[in-house]
Amino acid sequence: MFSESAIIGKQRAFVLRSFISLLLFLGIFNGATRCQARKTPSPSPRPPPPQYAKKGLRLVRAIQPATNLTSRKTAGIIGRLEVKVAKVYSDKKAVWAPLCDDGSFDAWRAQEFCDILGFKYGMKYNGTGISTFGSDEATHIAPFGDLKCFDQPWQAGPATWSGWIDFPTRMKKYCYFFWSDCASGQLVALQCSNSPLSPPLPPRPSSPPPPDRSLGGAIRHVPPESNIEFMTPFGMPYRIELLVNSSADGRSGEAVWAPLCASQEQLVALKQETRDIYGDAADIIANTSCHQDDYFSNNGWYFSLTGYALSPALIPEAPSATNRSSGSDSSDYPTRLFDPSTYTHWVTIVDEVKEDSSSLQRMQLKVSTSPCESGYLFLVRCDMLVFG
Repeated sequence: MFSESAIIGKQRAFVLRSFISLLLFLGIFNGATRCQARKTPSPSPRPPPPQYAKKGLRLVRAIQPATNLTSRKTAGIIGRLEVKVAKVYSDKKAVWAPLCDDGSFDAWRAQEFCDILGFKYGMKYNGTGISTFGSDEATHIAPFGDLKCFDQPWQAGPATWSGWIDFPTRMKKYCYFFWSDCASGQLVALQCSNSPLSPPLPPRPSSPPPPDRSLGGAIRHVPPESNIEFMTPFGMPYRIELLVNSSADGRSGEAVWAPLCASQEQLVALKQETRDIYGDAADIIANTSCHQDDYFSNNGWYFSLTGYALSPALIPEAPSATNRSSGSDSSDYPTRLFDPSTYTHWVTIVDEVKEDSSSLQRMQLKVSTSPCESGYLFLVRCDMLVFG
């Protein structure tokens, strides 16, 4: 017969063994669960839209034409064009921006940009979510527009450009762009391929004539003399002298040097305390003058040149004989004081101002024998962005 204490001991031993077995089972089950969890990969983040980039250009939201089953390089690529915006005095990360399809980007530009991207053929593409912002693009960089490209730095145009494409210097390609609200909502997109595309390219448009530099020596940018009061926050101001004919319209008669006056309309616009935008008639005059002058146009050490109109300067009274003699020097301008009496003619640019004029003399002139009707001289600033 077993004693009561022996039975109780056996019961306790059985309970203890059962408890230990349960712990071992739970440990094994928990380890297996963790191992299985480690083997199950977590959902990967959504990949960014595919893109193809080269030499300051890239195609984003890129797709490969469905009819081509070979590699992307051979088959070609379709995508929205974005350009790398050149950085000016900034160490910030490069900015990429789309271009508005506003008519300034034609079929030949599409072919040229696909060639830069490394393809033989190219054409513009139109597709929802590629040549427009997609429904999933809640935030995006505003597009630029009015693309202008040259084979040498900025040759002509208004003084309102917002930036340029950051092409490698060795390419000798200079493309400038401007702010755009892109009211149409259409963006430039490209289809690039190494196989011919349809329809074929239209006839290439004729190249614009080269800038006329025949009047490059018929303009002077003169630093204001000490008796001319001017206000400019930075940069070197200049007054302008033009070589014009002595007739009222500057087209006939003997050639004379005449200071450039500010017209009454230009005076009103330029005397404002703040100017919201650049690119009006006065800035076109200033920009044209800077590009016309041989001193600026024949220097190849700058990347771009842009002229800005400054607040006009009141014509000072003729200096006295004492002041005139004390201010003389041996420079091209024999006095550091402006003397209105030394000029027989004065010139003002009036009425329509054309952006594509290669010289101020080709604009509509008004030449007079009396000082400026407005009483003010036209002042400009020529800003050069140099290679750094």
